[in-house]
Amino acid sequence: MDADRLAADLRAWIDDLPDRQREVLTLSRFESLSHDAIAEVMDISPRTVNNHIVEALKKLRRWGRSHHADHLSQ
Repeated sequence: MDADRLAADLRAWIDDLPDRQREVLTLSRFESLSHDAIAEVMDISPRTVNNHIVEALKKLRRWGRSHHADHLSQ
């Protein structure tokens, strides 16, 4: 049950990311596109793709740590 809850939370957190971060993360992690391919699809530089991924993952980690801490305190 906890794994199902975490998966649902993760999906919600991804949905809450800024549009560009969500799009880049989805293309990278779920569609398995390379940074270069994402850059071409989104008409941005590969460096910008990387920056979006880094920021998205930071937010997800922060939300995940917060979720974990909240879960432990219950």
